[in-house]
Amino acid sequence: CPFRFYADRVLGLRRLRPVLDEGTRATEVGSAVHEVLEHLSEMNSETLITAAVNRHRLNDMGAARLRAAIASFNASDFVCRLREADTVAREARIAVSLGETDLVGSIDAVAWEGDRALVIDYKTGENQQLSRSAERMEHYLLQAQCYAIAAFAAGAQSVEADFVFLEQGAQSVSFDFQRTQEGELRASIER
Repeated sequence: CPFRFYADRVLGLRRLRPVLDEGTRATEVGSAVHEVLEHLSEMNSETLITAAVNRHRLNDMGAARLRAAIASFNASDFVCRLREADTVAREARIAVSLGETDLVGSIDAVAWEGDRALVIDYKTGENQQLSRSAERMEHYLLQAQCYAIAAFAAGAQSVEADFVFLEQGAQSVSFDFQRTQEGELRASIER
């Protein structure tokens, strides 16, 4: 076809790769997962899942990913730890000063076990580049340090920060920090 030759060879255009259907993108599924887990202790999970599927317009593939992620979390040890904690805050707002920067955001879940904070960050999607634990540790270290500083500001003496990969069987990467490390953490981040 003369037009195809012109488009390929002269203009350098290539065929577009198909875009994932609406309802299967990681951001949509991730938002739905976070929404369900935020309210899981308040309502039946199937009711929450159905509402999230409709609200986020997830297609069958997206709905299946959502159900699998919630089932993965429900089968994890983190559910018991949240249930047994003294108090739990979901989507906990944080605001911490780090040098000249104010860190403002939210943490998916913070469970207080006495003066120990268990910080849980739900992760969806699959990042093939972070398949090994050592790579994941390096990738999430800064975020874990920021969570620890926020928990110390709220009164924690120790912090366990867990990044839970819900579409990978609730595998997690875990970091532990002690209050005595706060100055070192701040110096590391503020560099």
